[in-house]
Amino acid sequence: MESHFKILRKKLNDLGYTQPLRIECVPLVNKLLSDLKTTTENLQKCMTISKNALDELSSIELCAEPHKCDNVKLIEECNDLHLAFVHFKEQHEKLQKDLRTQNTILDDRLAECEAEKETLRQKLNGLKAELRTNLNCSTRSSRPSLRQAIKELKKENMSSAEEKYSIIQNEIRKLKEDKLELLKNNEILKSQLENRNQEVQRLLDGGRPVNTQARGYDNIDKKIGALQDEICALKADRSILGAQLKGALAKQHEAMRRALHLAERNKQLEKEMKDIDQIALQVEAECNKTVKSNSEKMLR
Repeated sequence: MESHFKILRKKLNDLGYTQPLRIECVPLVNKLLSDLKTTTENLQKCMTISKNALDELSSIELCAEPHKCDNVKLIEECNDLHLAFVHFKEQHEKLQKDLRTQNTILDDRLAECEAEKETLRQKLNGLKAELRTNLNCSTRSSRPSLRQAIKELKKENMSSAEEKYSIIQNEIRKLKEDKLELLKNNEILKSQLENRNQEVQRLLDGGRPVNTQARGYDNIDKKIGALQDEICALKADRSILGAQLKGALAKQHEAMRRALHLAERNKQLEKEMKDIDQIALQVEAECNKTVKSNSEKMLR
């Protein structure tokens, strides 16, 4: 008992407790010292665990630092891409408005061409009727005036046809230029979309091995969640760009279809002018034949 008291006294002195110790307090003090020792060992273990956790956290933050840089770059790229997309959208809306205006103008001009063609057809029918009416009483003196009238009609028709042809050619050239501009914009969008796809795929493939080191830490989980949100945003941008690309391709196809329609209309107008010339030649030949026949009858 005395040796146990001395050992306890020495422990208290080592700890700096120099107050007098009574015999009846020995069990309590012994228990308190045992609890202090256990608490000290547990504290040291906790400090070791905390130190290891801090070291591991520092290592994870060091590994996550490049991802922060990549995140900043991705944000800048997304901002630039969004700005470019806004500019492209504005240009696309302007081009769409211009194409609608051109379409309206072309429709009006086509209606004018139809009306003019109908007018020319009525004039030709009237001329044919007049020629047939005056056929029996025509003489040699009437042949020059008839030829002159036919030549003037042909000249008027050719001039009108050349003017319409020039207008249609200009419209086709403008549509071709719009088509080239749309193709250029489509290539830019395809390039941007490909870059977004590569970046999304790189992030989906894992990038750098942060997930294996960040297991069990809430702050790293939040960073991973932020990266996943960024991937979702990039996917959304990719979908938007894909939709815009489809819209641009649709506009391109519409411009091509309009150009083909104008070219077909141009061929049709040329064919109608040739038909008008052929009819005029036939009418002239018929008049010449009739005049010749009447002249021969008069000579007999």
